[in-house]
Amino acid sequence: RQEKGAVTVYRGFSPINQPGPKTEGFDAWLLREAIDRGAVHREVEVSEIDLHRDSQKKVTITIVDKKNGKEEPEKIGADIVIGAYGHGALKDRITYPDQAVRLDQPTVSQSAVKEFFIGQEAVGKLLNNNMHFFGNPTEKIWFAMIAPKDNFVTVSIMGRGDVDEKDMDEFLKSEPVKNLLGDLPDHSCKCFPFFTTESPRNYMIVDEDGDISEVNIGDAGPTRPMKNGIGAAIDSAEKFVEIINKYGIGREAVHRYKKYIDMTYVWDNLWAKVVLGLSDHILKNPSLIGKVDTILNHNIPVLTKLANSI
Repeated sequence: RQEKGAVTVYRGFSPINQPGPKTEGFDAWLLREAIDRGAVHREVEVSEIDLHRDSQKKVTITIVDKKNGKEEPEKIGADIVIGAYGHGALKDRITYPDQAVRLDQPTVSQSAVKEFFIGQEAVGKLLNNNMHFFGNPTEKIWFAMIAPKDNFVTVSIMGRGDVDEKDMDEFLKSEPVKNLLGDLPDHSCKCFPFFTTESPRNYMIVDEDGDISEVNIGDAGPTRPMKNGIGAAIDSAEKFVEIINKYGIGREAVHRYKKYIDMTYVWDNLWAKVVLGLSDHILKNPSLIGKVDTILNHNIPVLTKLANSI
């Protein structure tokens, strides 16, 4: 449904340490939606993907169904593989057609996330149910976010390079965060996920007949750098389905999908670097922040529209 402003969701299947009824995570909701619309879901280990076409024009996926107690590998055929397996998994388990260009890995950086259970009343009182953003809160961190999630507070940081738990603790002990949240409980859920800083140039494998045999989306494929990973995955998947429904998996589909993804995501790397570099420069100079604020809050021809766009 349509919501005003930003909406926070739980990733994964559900947050841990929940009192009472379980809250469903975004990934679980997406999976249930897919199953409800006719997808067949099998939770198996994929040990290899062979992108050579067999006599039936199928690519071969080798799986082990350990969930049902099976240890013997099973081979299944598919018209096409859509890779949505994250930043690193399976990269050494793909056998390519002889002439195919190998799939690239995206350039990534490590972020840090902590989630604290403080109760719904405290979340409302401390955060007023609003997301809070921080620009350059420490020397190493260039962006941080504190978001309310029902009974939980989620803290997320990104750095100019990889960040770790030490950087997170430094941020949590900083004066602005202390003023906002006070002393947080010791126990927390934490993770150190990677996010894309530059999209891969090669995200699609084409066989000797010019047909698509694999395309990568989500973390494994193009996303808008440092911006909308989930949104980019949904957008690229939706575009891919739209194109293959209309044109099949042949040369026309390859041309149209590549054109869309390159323009929307791959070349967006250049624009992202300019915007992030400019933002970083402004945040490091207090005198510039005031000037930008004036431009944003006054309808100055050309400049206000441009600043808002950036």
